[in-house]
Amino acid sequence: MKFKQSKEKNRQVNLDVDLDDKDLEPYYKIGYKKLVKKITIPGFRKGKAPYHIIESQYGKETIISEALDNILSDKTSEAIKESSLESYMPPKIELKNFNPIKFTIILPLQPQIVLGEINKI
Repeated sequence: MKFKQSKEKNRQVNLDVDLDDKDLEPYYKIGYKKLVKKITIPGFRKGKAPYHIIESQYGKETIISEALDNILSDKTSEAIKESSLESYMPPKIELKNFNPIKFTIILPLQPQIVLGEINKI
């Protein structure tokens, strides 16, 4: 996973995240388990078709699209931890590209509050 951090005005930070196939390998199993429950393959009971049959008929893109929610949530929290940023609100995620997966995390930062001197009150 590669990410690039860029600051925006109004106390927001953008994290551009690029994922390669090595990052997606654990999610193929998750996507397969979700997809196999929904489809029926002739010759197999529902939910029992092997991975290679599902992949040959539907493709890796379909399998990954089933696991996209898991991918985005896991990789978003990983990128935020690696960048050592703290947010007070949930981040906004914009999917830029699907193959390879690229997305932007828009992270609102806490506002800076400057207190006046108490002696001048």
